Amino acid sequence: MNENWYDQLDEIKLINDGEKPMIALGLISFGVLAPFYVAYRDQQQEEQQKEQQEEQQEQSPLNKDEQ
Repeated sequence: MNENWYDQLDEIKLINDGEKPMIALGLISFGVLAPFYVAYRDQQQEEQQKEQQEEQQEQSPLNKDEQ
């Protein structure tokens, strides 16, 4: 399994150096301090991005050929 995913995981930087202290703080505080430093997703922004992607897919040349 490690050999199969090595190239893909190596390209993705999962944890940068700035996040390591925050992870340690979260572990030490058992997550109590998480609301103060965790960046949560913005649901409205996600919905807008999803709508834009759907519009782009509808306007793509591949979909026009199907009609």
